[in-house]
Amino acid sequence: FITILIAEDNVVSREMMAGILHTQGYKTLHANDGDEAIEIIQKQDVDLALVDINMAPTGGFEFVKYLLVNCIDVPVVVVT
Repeated sequence: FITILIAEDNVVSREMMAGILHTQGYKTLHANDGDEAIEIIQKQDVDLALVDINMAPTGGFEFVKYLLVNCIDVPVVVVT
């Protein structure tokens, strides 16, 4: 399986993206904010991250910064 992390604070948007990806055979992991996304990336292998920039308390920029500082090589698609 290809695993895609969806970091999006809007439940409807997150579920819509997940539904589309599931129909194409992808596995998804869900995070409500950047902190949850960081927790997931620390525990699981992720092939791609779809990340909302505007999340509270920790947004997408902080998540991407975490990836860079920790040399975690995961492609990121920014959504907003």
